[in-house]
Amino acid sequence: MTTKKNIRIWEPLLVGLAAAIGLIAGYNMNFDNAGHKLLDIPEIKENYSGKADGRIEEILRFIESNYVDSLDQKIISIDAVRHILRQLDPHSDYIGEDELTDHNEKMEGAYRGIGIETLKLKDTFYVTKVIEQGPAYKAGLKLGDAIISVDNQLVSGNQKSFSSVRDLLKAEDKNKLELSVIPFGEKSKETRAVEISSINLSSAELSYMPDESTVYVKLERFSDNTYEQFIESLDYYMKDNDNLNLILDLRNNPGGYLPEAIKILSQLFKEKDKLLTYTEGMNRKKAEYRTTGKNFYTINKLAILINEYSASGSEILAGAVQDWDRGVVIGRESFGKGLVQEIFPLRNGGALRLTVAKYYTPSGRLIQKSYRSINKDFEADSVDYQTRL
Repeated sequence: MTTKKNIRIWEPLLVGLAAAIGLIAGYNMNFDNAGHKLLDIPEIKENYSGKADGRIEEILRFIESNYVDSLDQKIISIDAVRHILRQLDPHSDYIGEDELTDHNEKMEGAYRGIGIETLKLKDTFYVTKVIEQGPAYKAGLKLGDAIISVDNQLVSGNQKSFSSVRDLLKAEDKNKLELSVIPFGEKSKETRAVEISSINLSSAELSYMPDESTVYVKLERFSDNTYEQFIESLDYYMKDNDNLNLILDLRNNPGGYLPEAIKILSQLFKEKDKLLTYTEGMNRKKAEYRTTGKNFYTINKLAILINEYSASGSEILAGAVQDWDRGVVIGRESFGKGLVQEIFPLRNGGALRLTVAKYYTPSGRLIQKSYRSINKDFEADSVDYQTRL
């Protein structure tokens, strides 16, 4: 009886483990280096090593045929996958379907919606950001507004999920919505007619000249259009003078697509074929990233601003500048993320974010700090708890 009881306790986890192994084993793991968008990956069975001895599949068949109660295999599978990934490193993770949509939008730099970000407190969605000149901005929505209903569908005072509210505010079959909101500091509801349109996310929207010889540019992340926006910022200020100093603010920049960071970094060096960073992993060959020598502008003095939330691509950029003594790095000790993740879409929805290699600075320094010293409040590259709508 004790043996049967123990087996029954472990059965849900075994089901999840079997599902997780099945999901992971069937997908092609032969990507190039970091920085890929989410792409469909064909199943390539030859990549599976065949190290498993089949006992998980055998147990799963016994459970399916004999277990006394029904099981929600989707929930068990996701829990099991996340449990497996927690044994690896803080940055490998399972991304749910809703999180995957948000991740894609953030990295692609554009999405369909009304131009706000929200935060759910208890049972109410509050506006935490309004994109300037976006539909919500033009309709009069402001920070702190509480969203009560969307087209007469109540979203406050109940257990509406982020995904359901997202669907309402990004309705594919509509061009306009009617929102009932309670403005911040008020008690009575007001109605806002808001259009739905394509919203562009700027990752380099803040730039100015603190003095006549210096340009300041802040990079929020390294997304699909960051390099283009960076060049546009330089072009605006350097069109009459292509010989200026640059302050590049990477504070709170969590990283993103490696190619975008490399292209920006290449603009900071005049020399061609100068090593900027390299990546290497057990199942990834060493890949070096070097300057092109094709500079659009002459940048004289260079200062990089970082803090404890500057991670990944931000640290690669700052590390190369530091190693080659190209400029000064100012601020606090950076986050310490030197692991390369690739994202593998899963057939049943969601995706696997898996660490496949490590970043190194030109001098060979490993950026990654000990997992034990990573604050659990921000240890993983999880999607923001705020939802973009």
